[in-house]
Amino acid sequence: MHFPAMPSPEKIVFTYDPHEFEKFVEEWVPALDGLYVRVERQGGAGDHGIDVAAFLTRQGLEGPWHNYQCKRYKGTLAWSTAAGEIRKMFAGVVTGQFIAPEQYTFIAPSIVWGSVIHRCWSNVPPGMQRAATMMG
Repeated sequence: MHFPAMPSPEKIVFTYDPHEFEKFVEEWVPALDGLYVRVERQGGAGDHGIDVAAFLTRQGLEGPWHNYQCKRYKGTLAWSTAAGEIRKMFAGVVTGQFIAPEQYTFIAPSIVWGSVIHRCWSNVPPGMQRAATMMG
């Protein structure tokens, strides 16, 4: 009897809808850093650009934390979309909703950062770069 080959984990991720992708990231993030005290999904309307928050202390969004922004699109993640998400997160910081994360990471199956992204990113002040570390 011959069974079809199982798709690779990389291919399976592309089948997730946005909700499933956020749930996957929420379950995957704790494996990235054993220092996380708690990881929780914030995604949805009014999430301030925070899909998954990983807390380094029990203070939650008032202490050191890492932001994981999930983007599950058919195409690549565009700078205009990324900039809008970063802007939403910084608006939450400015209005006192929470403190800025120590790390800001985009998680996307298809992410392409072209030379325009790198030029824009190089103009961001170093303090903000630390708060918004992007990974592709």
